[in-house]
Amino acid sequence: VRQVPTLLLPLLFGGAPESFYGQPYFGAWPAPIGGWGPGEPTAYVGLLPIMLAIIGVVAWTKRRVTFFWSVVAVLAFVLTLGDATPLAALTYRLPAINRFRAPSRHFIEMAFAISVLSGLGVAAIKRAPVTKRLLQRSILIVAGFFLVCLVADYLMSDRLHELAAGRGINDLKLLPWTNPAIGVPIAVLLTTAAILMYWHRSPNSYARSALLLLILVLDLASFSWFGEWRDKSAQKELLSPPTFASRYKDILDTHHQRMLPVRGSLGKVNEIIPNLSRLWNVPSASGYGPFILSRVSRMLSLAPHGSVDSSWRLPNNQALNLMAIRYIFLPRNEAQPPSKPDERGTTWYTDDWGVSLGAGCGAPQPDSITLDLPNNFTATAIGIVSALACSAEVPDGREVARLTVTDVNGVVHTESLLAGRDTSEWAYDCGDVRRVVRHGRAPVFRSYPVSRETGPCEGHEFVANLSLNDGMDVRKVELRWTGPAGSIAIKRMSLINEQARQSLPVSPVTGSLADAARWRHVEDIGDTSVYENLRAMPRAWLVPEVARVTEEEALAAVRSSRMPDGRAYDSSQTALIEEPLVFKAPNVDPAASAQVVRVEGSEMEVHTSSLSPSFLVLSDVYYPGWRATIDGTPTHLFQTNVALRGVMVPAGGHVVRLEFVPTSFYRGAVVSVVSFLVFVTLLFWAGGRRRTSQLVT
Repeated sequence: VRQVPTLLLPLLFGGAPESFYGQPYFGAWPAPIGGWGPGEPTAYVGLLPIMLAIIGVVAWTKRRVTFFWSVVAVLAFVLTLGDATPLAALTYRLPAINRFRAPSRHFIEMAFAISVLSGLGVAAIKRAPVTKRLLQRSILIVAGFFLVCLVADYLMSDRLHELAAGRGINDLKLLPWTNPAIGVPIAVLLTTAAILMYWHRSPNSYARSALLLLILVLDLASFSWFGEWRDKSAQKELLSPPTFASRYKDILDTHHQRMLPVRGSLGKVNEIIPNLSRLWNVPSASGYGPFILSRVSRMLSLAPHGSVDSSWRLPNNQALNLMAIRYIFLPRNEAQPPSKPDERGTTWYTDDWGVSLGAGCGAPQPDSITLDLPNNFTATAIGIVSALACSAEVPDGREVARLTVTDVNGVVHTESLLAGRDTSEWAYDCGDVRRVVRHGRAPVFRSYPVSRETGPCEGHEFVANLSLNDGMDVRKVELRWTGPAGSIAIKRMSLINEQARQSLPVSPVTGSLADAARWRHVEDIGDTSVYENLRAMPRAWLVPEVARVTEEEALAAVRSSRMPDGRAYDSSQTALIEEPLVFKAPNVDPAASAQVVRVEGSEMEVHTSSLSPSFLVLSDVYYPGWRATIDGTPTHLFQTNVALRGVMVPAGGHVVRLEFVPTSFYRGAVVSVVSFLVFVTLLFWAGGRRRTSQLVT
C-alpha cells in the first residue's frame, strides 16, 4: 500500500541512482545490488493519460465499453495491493489466477485499461462534447490526488527517512527543489495541465496535437527513460561466449552432463548464470522462470530465479548426482559459509546444518555423518549445537550420540553426547512436553517462538562443549546416533582452542567441498570458484533393481541416501518409481552399459547392452508428452527418482528412443483454430443481421 504514491510520483522511493535523480531505491522489493528500483511495483502510466481517462469516463458514462474498462482499471488496481484487501483471499482460491506470483503484475491490465479510457477521452474532446468545466475538473482531480500524496509523504517523512536509512541513505530530502523525484512530477503536472487546456481549444490542430503528444512522451520518459535498462543492460560482448564458457560447454557436451550456478541469476557472468547459459549453449541444470516444474524445484531446492539453497552440499544429498551435474560455480568467498561469534567468543556458522540423525520420528534419516576437515586445527574441545526430537522419554544422562574425532596421525578420541547434559528435547518448555519429558534441560544456545495445539511456547537449541583432553590436530569428525528413541538435529559445530581463545566453525558445507572423494577444485575464474562433482551420474545408466515408493519417500531417499525401509540408497543400483512395479534382476551384469548417442531438444537416443533385464534411468526431466520406444516398439515411460525418466529394458542390446510430442500444444492449437472460426462466423452473422436491419428500415 505504501507504494501507491508512485502512481503519481514514480521515483519517490528512489531507483535511478546513476541518473540526475541520483537516489538509490529504498522501497518495497529492493534490488540485491546497484540501488535500482524494480519496475513492477511502480505502475506509472503518466499524468496526461489519467486526466484524459477521467474525461473519457465522464463523457461516455452510458457506453458499455466505458463501464467495462473502468471496472477493469479499478479491479486491477485493487488486485495489485495484494493481501492489503479482502479481494486477495478470493482470488487466491480462483483457478489460474491463484498462480500469479507477483500481484503487482496486475498493473499491466490497469495500464491497458487507462490507455483505452484515455483514448475515449481524446475522442470525446475531438467530437466537442467536453466542456472547459469538465476539462478543468479532470485536471483538478489529478492535482488533488497529487497534493494528497505530497501531504502524506511529508506527514510520514519520519517513516521515509527510516526506510532510506535501512538502505544506507542518510541524506534523504523531501523538498521539490532539492529532490528531483518530487520536483520533476510537479513540473510535469503543471506543464501537462497547461498544454491540455491549450490543445482543448483547437483539438484538430496538427501543431497543438503534436505538442500534446510531445508532453505525453516527456511525461512517460521522466520515469521510464531513467530505468535500469539504459545503464545496466547486458553488453553486446555477452552475445559471444567467453573462452572459459566454451571450454566447459565442450566438456559437458562430450559427457552429456550439466553445470549449476549456485546463485542462479543473482550471480555474476563468470558463474555462467541463467539465461546466459542458454545463450551460450552451456548445458545447465539452472534457469530463470516462474514456471519451474515443482518436482525439479523440490529435488534441487531450486528457486524460480535459478538459485539453490545450501542443502546441495550435504554429503548424503544425491540430487546433484542424479541430475548429472558435473560442475558447480559459486563465489570464492562462499566456499566458506558466513559466521559470527556468540557472547562467549565461540565462532559459529550462521546457517544451520540441516542435518538430522536417527529415524525415531518416522522419517528416513541417516544414523551418522562424517566430516573431513580441509585444514588441521588444534582443538581442546568441540562445541555442538543440537536439539532432540521425539525423544521426551529418553532418560536423563542417556547417551544419544557418539562423537568420534580423528587427528592427523590417525589417533581416535570418542566422546558421548548425553541427554539432559549436552542436549534436550527441542520443545522442552512446551506444556505438553514438559509433563512427560524424562531428562533435564541442557544449556540453551537460542530460543524461538512456536505455536502448538496446547498454545504458544518456546523451542530451543542447546549447546555442549565436549573436551578433547590436551588437544588434538583434528582431521576428521564423525557423529553417530545412539539414542534409544527419537532423533537429533545437528545445528552447528565448532572446534575450540581454549588456551589460544580461538575457534573454527565447521559444517557439512566445509566438509563436503573438502571431501576429495566427491569434490575437486578445478579453478578460480576471477572471484568465481569451480568445483567438479566426482559422483555425478552419467546422462543414462542401467540399474538392476526398482523399488516402488511414494513421491515423498523418493524425495527423502534422494536427500538422505536412505530408503524408507532403512537400507542405504545407492542411485547407481536402485531406481525409485511411484507405479506398481517391483523389479530385481536375477543375475546382475557388471558389464551392462547405456550409451547416449544423440541428445536434442525434443529427441534422445540411447543404446543399451546387458545380459539380464535392466531398468534404464535417464537424467532428464519427466513431463507429459514424452514417449519411449525400444527398437521401434512403444514402451511405458516411468517417472523415476522424483523427477526423472525411466524405461524397463529387456536383456540384450537395444536402441531406446525418446521423443517429445506436446499433446497439450496440439489440443490448444485445435481449440484456438475452432475459436477463431466461431468468432469469424459470428462476425459475418452479426454483419448480415445489421445489413438486413438496414434494408428493412
